[in-house]
Amino acid sequence: MKTFVVIVNYGTTQLGYLFRTIQAIKEWKCQTDILVCTDIHLGIIGVKEKIITCPPRELPLNAREEIFKKRKKYDLYVFLENDIEITWHNIECWLACRSKVRLPYIVGFFQYEKKDGLVWFQTHHPPYSWDKSSLVKIDEYTLCHHTCLQQASFVLDQELLDYVKSHPHPDPWTGENQATHETLDPRQLYGPIERSNCDIYRTPGLIKVIPISHLMDFMIWHMPNKYLGGSFGVFSDEMARILNELLA
Repeated sequence: MKTFVVIVNYGTTQLGYLFRTIQAIKEWKCQTDILVCTDIHLGIIGVKEKIITCPPRELPLNAREEIFKKRKKYDLYVFLENDIEITWHNIECWLACRSKVRLPYIVGFFQYEKKDGLVWFQTHHPPYSWDKSSLVKIDEYTLCHHTCLQQASFVLDQELLDYVKSHPHPDPWTGENQATHETLDPRQLYGPIERSNCDIYRTPGLIKVIPISHLMDFMIWHMPNKYLGGSFGVFSDEMARILNELLA
């Protein structure tokens, strides 16, 4: 299997996380080409880079264009920010699930943070939640849509990439189009970079779902642990209670 991975990096403040992200990818058991879209020269052995001069909020859109350029050349296409760890186990589980969960569904991951044995799910906070009406069971997987689209990454196979490319959203979220007046426009709930990198999950006709029956296999680590224990998120015991209710 050939995999094309694009990582976005801006400046020097998160280079430590970037190196760890790349190391995790290099441990994947497949042929992998890595490209970093960055505003600075990095010179990392075995990694290609493309210098991009744009505001940080637009880097995910540039990365997506790099993926579009590689259509038909790879089996798997992965985008992620420079502080997200996606393991080979995550990829294997995504592929296994994807073999059974087909369009209109797109299988996603769920971000978490961890420290001193504690696990925190920062994307689960008001106004976001699991959409119980979206629950679906496909073979051994029970899947559910979470209303927070942000996961700082995406994984697409060729079919999904072709679909995304051929079904652009008529009102795409970019890093610049934050609504300035008080409306119920959901883009107001995301930061500039988040709007850019989660817009792919708004592709018309696609439904992002997460395998809640196998959640541990689809958890990806946000390495800075920036939100752990704060006002955004819940600890793992509370998430387990919520999932048990959904799975009952």
